[in-house]
Amino acid sequence: IVLLARNMHILEEGFSEEKMPAFSLHLWYAALLYENNGNIEPDFVYDRYGYSKQETVETLVMKYFDVRPEDIRAASQQYDPELQAYKLPSGLGGFAPGFQIASAVKEGDRLKLQVELYNEYYEMYCRSELLVEVHEDGSWKYISNVTIN
Repeated sequence: IVLLARNMHILEEGFSEEKMPAFSLHLWYAALLYENNGNIEPDFVYDRYGYSKQETVETLVMKYFDVRPEDIRAASQQYDPELQAYKLPSGLGGFAPGFQIASAVKEGDRLKLQVELYNEYYEMYCRSELLVEVHEDGSWKYISNVTIN
């Protein structure tokens, strides 16, 4: 359950099956970051100019979201069609918000989590209802996130 909620950037944005998240720089990077227990995924290769192959990024994003590669490219500000690659993020230092799972309810193959995000002063600044689909093999995909406040 913790891995599902660790990606705070996704929890700050509302999305649904009909309206995917804006795959901004930090969204896919955060997914990469937590893919390997907080370490950059070993298969995540980038060139000396700070770009990663489109297949690497898109495969990872599609692992967690039910989207097509062209949807990711269109929604990302970091995609370069000439290079067919995504620019790596910079300036990601600083405070990462904390979180707490307030409740978890299983509904068939879906898990509904109420997640609270906290700032550096330990004040809750966002609450969301995250819905994920859990598969028999232990894998999962984000379905929706509704920010409550």
